[in-house]
Amino acid sequence: MKQFADLVIKLGTSTKTNEKLGALSEYFSIANDKDKVWVIAIFSGRRPKRAVNSTQLWTWCNELAKLPDWLFEECYHAVGDLGETIALLLPEMTIADARPNGSSGHSSRPDRIPARSTPAIGISGATCSEAGACRTRIAC
Repeated sequence: MKQFADLVIKLGTSTKTNEKLGALSEYFSIANDKDKVWVIAIFSGRRPKRAVNSTQLWTWCNELAKLPDWLFEECYHAVGDLGETIALLLPEMTIADARPNGSSGHSSRPDRIPARSTPAIGISGATCSEAGACRTRIAC
């Protein structure tokens, strides 16, 4: 990632074609094959097809959060962004929970994702907006 960031900086700050070609040549000589493919895809405008669409994200988050559909929809409309809504609604996880098969890989991130406020689940009959939960950045 650092190599890619350096490449972008060199390409963005140079006005000379030969310097840009040199930066690209240097990058492609030292980068691994997977990174090379991504750079070609990004710079050529040919992004890969999305593996997961927003409808699937909506459905999975709603299932994990164990909320009624109407409450999830109210939270989404109050927040206005699906990614932010999902971040607020999903249960707290540790980094170890996110690793496949419980593997313990080295990570420079902390062992725990910062805790959020207590969810406001259990507000019977009240919508997310009425409870003020989404407006106060507390998960619905």
